[in-house]
Amino acid sequence: MQVSLVSVAALLAAPTALAWSGAWGSCNNWDAGGRWISAKCRNKAGNYVYAQIDMAQGACMSNNNGVLHCGGGGWWDSCGACNSLSGSVYTCQCRNGAGQYVDTSIDLNVCMGNDNGVLRCG
Repeated sequence: MQVSLVSVAALLAAPTALAWSGAWGSCNNWDAGGRWISAKCRNKAGNYVYAQIDMAQGACMSNNNGVLHCGGGGWWDSCGACNSLSGSVYTCQCRNGAGQYVDTSIDLNVCMGNDNGVLRCG
């Protein structure tokens, strides 16, 4: 197999995609306000842009018996008091199987990524 110097140079110069998880490595100034999470996130050009995500939409998280998990969606109707963000840990109170609200936390750095300056769940 023959590889030309031009194809190697093109490969090395190609921009790398930012990870779908690990948004805390490429975003800063995080803030949580109920179902909204916002930050300044780096895009492929290296600029930091304002980004926000509605955590109640899509498949960011699910509530399973009072425990938050990445993916699935539909958690917002069974959780409340979601205003605490400490580092990448998001804390809420979610209903368990007995209908009681219990404290639960999730590491959003595992669930969320920076897609060229846009926050996404993956």
